Amino acid sequence: MTPPAAWGIAFIVGLQAAALVVSAMMVIVMLGDGALGVPAQLFLVFLILLGAVWLGATAWGVKAGKTWTRAAVIVIQLFAAILSMGSLSAGDIRGGLLLLVPAAVVLLLLFTPSVNTHLGQRYIDR
Repeated sequence: MTPPAAWGIAFIVGLQAAALVVSAMMVIVMLGDGALGVPAQLFLVFLILLGAVWLGATAWGVKAGKTWTRAAVIVIQLFAAILSMGSLSAGDIRGGLLLLVPAAVVLLLLFTPSVNTHLGQRYIDR
């Protein structure tokens, strides 16, 4: 059975995946505008969608209790925290906190005993 803390992690990471899909759609809507050329913008959309797939797979893996997801979640949330520092130092408090607070919550939930047990290494007796 999946503990509530793991459900919380999966939910937040799933929301982050959805945010990346929305970001990709925004880049598609603004295709041709800005400093980047169209091929570069299409590649950016590809990279954003690749990140969304990675986040979605990680959210599913946390819910399913896959061991590999712990490292992926840590990397994702550290990236979010680093990006939030740039926003906060530029004076965008709301944007910075929107990145930092979920990252902090996920990192705290990731090391609760119930999630540690849920994502624990499983050994097969032979």
